[in-house]
Amino acid sequence: LRERVRATDIVARLSGDDDVTGWIDPVRDSTVWIRLAHPEDAHAVAAMHDRCSERSRFQRYFSLTEWRDLQLRRLAGGHRGATLVAMSRDGEIVALGNVFPEAPDEGRSAEIALIVEDAHQGTGVGTALLQRMLQVAPTMGFTEVVAHVLADNAGMKHLLEATGLAWTTTVQSGVASMTAPLMREAEV
Repeated sequence: LRERVRATDIVARLSGDDDVTGWIDPVRDSTVWIRLAHPEDAHAVAAMHDRCSERSRFQRYFSLTEWRDLQLRRLAGGHRGATLVAMSRDGEIVALGNVFPEAPDEGRSAEIALIVEDAHQGTGVGTALLQRMLQVAPTMGFTEVVAHVLADNAGMKHLLEATGLAWTTTVQSGVASMTAPLMREAEV
């Protein structure tokens, strides 16, 4: 619970309003509400994953079976990181993004990852969610981000490269590990 309050405080501070719980961002032909995920979102997050194609789930998790326990455990809290969700105008969760320490004892590098429901890919939802994740990460004390992407996932690599961060990429066993330093809060 302490981490969730801390993450909530970060969102409020970044928004400039103590009562704000997220952001409303424009996307193609609509808007999305991006906010911290809560344990009570578990069913909606599972439903969003079920609406995703096997290809989308595999590109995010490199597995078709392991996403459920991992994501539902992260929604429950008790970790040093943040999970953000993007909700459509009708209140459906359509994307999920994680900002977590690269390793349990890591304080400098944050692993970032996201998944966008197939019907919302290419609409700007992923871009909006990624920008908010990159805004949250340095306020949590992270100085760099790491994304592990299947080497043939051109869409995700393009999304990351479009952030303007200085990415360094290494490829091993079909996985591109992309690392970039984050701007300090004063530079944002």
